Amino acid sequence: MALTEQSIARLCIISSATLAAIAFLSPLYCAESIFIFLVPIFYALFALDYRMSFKDGVAWGSIFYIVFFFDISLLIVYKGIGIVRFFAALFLIIYGMSITGCWFFLAHTLCSFSKKNSTLIAIICWSITTVLYTLFIEHLFFCIFGRWEGMILQSFVLPLTIRSQWLYYCSFIGTDLFFCCIMALNILGAYALSSARYLLLGFSLFVLVALFCAAGLLKEEEIAQSWIRQIGCIVVDTDKHTVTNAAEQIMNALHNFQKLFPQCCILLMPESSFSFPLNQLKKYLSLWDCSSKLLLIGSHRYEENRLYNTLYCIKEGAIIDFYDKNHRMVFTEQIPPLWADFPGADTLFLSNAVPFCAGSSKNIINLPALGAVRPLICSELFFNAKQLKSEQIYLCLVNDSWFFSSYLSNLMVLQAKTVAITKKSIVIYCSYRHQLLITARGNCFHLPALIA
Repeated sequence: MALTEQSIARLCIISSATLAAIAFLSPLYCAESIFIFLVPIFYALFALDYRMSFKDGVAWGSIFYIVFFFDISLLIVYKGIGIVRFFAALFLIIYGMSITGCWFFLAHTLCSFSKKNSTLIAIICWSITTVLYTLFIEHLFFCIFGRWEGMILQSFVLPLTIRSQWLYYCSFIGTDLFFCCIMALNILGAYALSSARYLLLGFSLFVLVALFCAAGLLKEEEIAQSWIRQIGCIVVDTDKHTVTNAAEQIMNALHNFQKLFPQCCILLMPESSFSFPLNQLKKYLSLWDCSSKLLLIGSHRYEENRLYNTLYCIKEGAIIDFYDKNHRMVFTEQIPPLWADFPGADTLFLSNAVPFCAGSSKNIINLPALGAVRPLICSELFFNAKQLKSEQIYLCLVNDSWFFSSYLSNLMVLQAKTVAITKKSIVIYCSYRHQLLITARGNCFHLPALIA
């Protein structure tokens, strides 16, 4: 039995959402699906003259966000507390679905204002609304929690940055303009398919391949500088309940690391490696004497009844500097004021913990061989990227141990690469899953690491 136009349109919506989702789920193999994820939508507009509604947008969003938020949903359900965690996971997906529904609805509404039912009008309306949708996602997604911040990990350019060739173009034209080019290629492909102009489709593919190859030829090889060998990472899944056990685990890991990599004089440990207020437990520092080496560790700081998420610089058993995290994640580090009175919001993740306070410490620390370094703790790299200065050295300690699968932590690394190349800066990235030095050209060098 032949498919109806409506059935074909539904298949187009499913195909589009699936192509978008798999790019984020597995960028190593599927990143280039971003170059065609809008083709099915525009094909339905051009070939079938199908006017998509809010309900179609919700259908698109249900597929995409169930995949995209899969690991976050697991995190909320398994690490959250109380029955509210089930509603929180469902709410996040429904919220995403509603946004995509508004995207489709706005495009349909703009098209309906035109008296002429033309392809050009459809292209203009859908192009405008698609750009608005991406801008909302990247800059305003968390406005519902009272934060003027976006879900930068959902940037449709982000999966492509796993290839150095596409990252190369981001450094010249920026991610926003690069997405506009991607959208133009999607429109061109849909038009070629709907009008059976396969020569035009072949030409589009040729241009895409030519751009990829050209970037590969133009990109210069980069040799790691000698000081990179002086930096190493120690990753320990420490005891979160017993201070003594955690301190001894770190002591043993430091001892083993120095035997394996004696050349490293700057030792990094991820965010919350020692999840206790270290400034009140200085007696344990004597266990971590690294014989003139510098240890930078993610821990906590408690002062004047305020708890901070802190990066400590430790040398010869003494704290010589520290940096307090300024950006706090909603629900895990602070309760958004707009949600403070919502039942269960304050106990979702913080039932047995104290919310962190935003730090006000200085933004620069000085390290031997590196000089002035700008520290960042986890979300500060992913939510404050637009405010970061260019031509800096950023030291980022990340806690990606929350996640059950690897795709979100991989996207976080791609965002670090994007920051490095767009800000022309070096990013030293230390997490539980990745230990990298990312150069201003977007090249990644693996740091010596001990996973204990």
